[in-house]
Amino acid sequence: MVARKVDDHEIVSSWERNPSSTGLAKQFGMAKRTMDARIAKLRAGGYPLPAPDVRSPHFGKDVIHLNKHPAAINLGIEDGEVLIGSDSHYWPGIVSTAHKAFVEMVKDRKPKIIIKNGDEADFPQI
Repeated sequence: MVARKVDDHEIVSSWERNPSSTGLAKQFGMAKRTMDARIAKLRAGGYPLPAPDVRSPHFGKDVIHLNKHPAAINLGIEDGEVLIGSDSHYWPGIVSTAHKAFVEMVKDRKPKIIIKNGDEADFPQI
């Protein structure tokens, strides 16, 4: 059985009622990946298909005020990149592939700040 051709305007008008690629794929009997590709193509073509914000209603409240937390450090970065790495598990005398990759990324990206946020050393004797 061949699925019927779905017109772009059908997708756009259905998106207003059901802004979900999974829901529209089911509605039109097509694979979700196919619907995702169609939606991406429509957006690239200028169709406004906004995605709903499905985060917790508490999300924005906490994020907005993180800079007021007593442990917050204002880095003063208005524009640029911050590179964050963790869980390096360094051993004395061993330069890991992950470390080499991190160093290469630093050289390539040239971030304004580098943060290493923990679990850096392995202490197998402890």
